[in-house]
Amino acid sequence: MQEFGERENVVAEILDRIRERLSSHEHSTPTQSHVQRLCIDSLLDVLKALDPLVSQAGRSHEVLRQLVQKFEAFDEALPVGKALGDAAFLSREGLGLEPRQLQCIFSATTNLVVVTNAEGMVTHLNPAAEQFFAGCDWQNVFFWDLLELPGERLTEVLAAYAPEAHHEIYLSQAEQWFNLRLVPFLPHADKLDGFILILNDITWLVDNRQHLERLVAERTRALTNSEKMLRLIFQSVGNGILLLSDEYRIVKANQRAGQIHACCSDELIGKDLRDLTDNHGRWTLMSCVGDLSGESRISAELQVRRFDGTMLPASFTVSRVVMDGRNFWSVIVRDISRQKALQERLRLEKQQVEEMNVTLRNVMKSVDSERKDFESKLGRRIRSHLLPALDRIAKEPSESIRASYLDLVREQLIGLTSGTASEIDANLLKLSKTEMRICQFIQAGCSTKDICEAMNLAFETVQTHRKNIRRKLGLRGKNVNLHSYLIGRRPLVSDHGGE
Repeated sequence: MQEFGERENVVAEILDRIRERLSSHEHSTPTQSHVQRLCIDSLLDVLKALDPLVSQAGRSHEVLRQLVQKFEAFDEALPVGKALGDAAFLSREGLGLEPRQLQCIFSATTNLVVVTNAEGMVTHLNPAAEQFFAGCDWQNVFFWDLLELPGERLTEVLAAYAPEAHHEIYLSQAEQWFNLRLVPFLPHADKLDGFILILNDITWLVDNRQHLERLVAERTRALTNSEKMLRLIFQSVGNGILLLSDEYRIVKANQRAGQIHACCSDELIGKDLRDLTDNHGRWTLMSCVGDLSGESRISAELQVRRFDGTMLPASFTVSRVVMDGRNFWSVIVRDISRQKALQERLRLEKQQVEEMNVTLRNVMKSVDSERKDFESKLGRRIRSHLLPALDRIAKEPSESIRASYLDLVREQLIGLTSGTASEIDANLLKLSKTEMRICQFIQAGCSTKDICEAMNLAFETVQTHRKNIRRKLGLRGKNVNLHSYLIGRRPLVSDHGGE
């Protein structure tokens, strides 16, 4: 800092000497050249701007750099050689860089550097830019035409590409992207001498960025499609889905949940789920949420209070979800009203089946009792009708009568096996031999007179037999014709010869 302060003092002394010489030249004769006049005016401007800045240590290097540039530019135009040489030498020591070193830096950079005048016309290129624009006629060309920038005037270009800012441009001739920084060159505070354009090749950065943008676009499309699919599944699933916050407030609900609660799904947002059930369901829900840990899930059956005031049985499955450090609860609601109705119906049908079983057992007992009565009646019928008939057949000498008895016994046996045997059929077996023959004649349509002649019996005897037949057949006192009754039976006349 001490050495830098001494250099500032020397600069101040040199500036004083330059002022004296410039003052003398300023009042020189009008024959001095116009160039000298301009140089004197420029140096005076530099001195005016340099006085308030030379004492600021933080900006001394910049002041010295500008001073050296001015002195080197006007070194041959002014007869102030010794003073200018001293100032230039001192400024080079202050900057620590020689012009050759600055020229090496200007030449060695791989960035493209384009220097223009105040109107924007290209005046200089660094070696990298000369090599890049080797195929172009860059001299006396406006920089926006050289760099393919939109615009026809400098004001339009500066409006689109603000100085000191960074801009991305594309040079189609090389198919490369560059970062453009347009730096105004202001050696005087109020005068623009030109622009320095610095172009940095960022093709690989742009390619990577475009690649990343494509990846982001693809991932965004995939995420969008996933969200659409998830939203479709969320809205079309057959069960209701609710997402609860820490305060049991519903933050998300699908359409099915709205149908279960008899409302629109948006009307459920912000509702306290505990208010949408009865007291028992309220405590059951709080117990399920309190018992959850990790990725476990708990199911329970609750009564849902719908928006129309009705109650609906539902099954709740609660699980915990952690998002952004907050706890949420996913509740799957399933309408089990049909299941409950089926269970109730099954219970009633089971009760009916049990009642039918009791009735069937009673019926079986009754059938068993009837079966026993039938067996008892059958035994009595066999003993009272069939067995005596068999005895009578064994004692009957007439073959035709035996055949008739056998037919009657056969009918009785068939009737007993089929359950259609009649008591009257069995009564035919009670008839005597003479009564059986008279029945055969009556069945054949013979009159009493014909029977008397055929059997050689008296009329009164035949009439008496007819009365006995009606009594044994159970027809006495009934308005039933004996011929009509016998004609409905199978023929009593056997194929065997008569007596």
